[in-house]
Amino acid sequence: MKMTIKIFLTLIFIFISFESLANRYWVAKDNGNTHYWDDPKNWSDRSGGKGGKSAPVRSTKVYFDGKGKGDVTFRSKGFTRRLTIKDGYNGTINLNGESLYVHQYISLGSGTTIEVPSGSKITTVKHNNTIKGTINAENGQLQFGKGLTITSSGTLNAPSGTMSVRGNFSNNGTFNHNNGTVYLNTAKNVNSLGS
Repeated sequence: MKMTIKIFLTLIFIFISFESLANRYWVAKDNGNTHYWDDPKNWSDRSGGKGGKSAPVRSTKVYFDGKGKGDVTFRSKGFTRRLTIKDGYNGTINLNGESLYVHQYISLGSGTTIEVPSGSKITTVKHNNTIKGTINAENGQLQFGKGLTITSSGTLNAPSGTMSVRGNFSNNGTFNHNNGTVYLNTAKNVNSLGS
């Protein structure tokens, strides 16, 4: 009997471990409703799959690939290992006064807008971040941990307060500084801060 309980508990632990390391795909429909980041019905474990999987956690890789069209609203802090937003997703991700912590990087596809209003903050830690879409952070905070590339289609409306970038900073798109302060802590390359 004790052995059966140990095996059962071990299987539950393994399942929970795999579940927290899983990928998450945004599958919310564009139906006029408010769709929240922390609501499991908006997440699937496969592209275009059925919602109902757990919301992302620190170890989860998150994908927006256009199969879910609904906009995203935060109502609590968000966490993810990696945030990949492909060109097929043309929605808006609104941090709504909350923060998003990304352990690795953000890859923001063209057509997507991330709103970082007052009280909101994006923090990334590892690897280079790429902006092909738009980030509006005039009143928010941005902290890019290992580099930032703004491509020719990308726009970054930086905070009027402070923003920091560690690693390379390359701007081939639009960078609006909004009279804020940009801290660059880089031993590598700074390519054009823009306007």
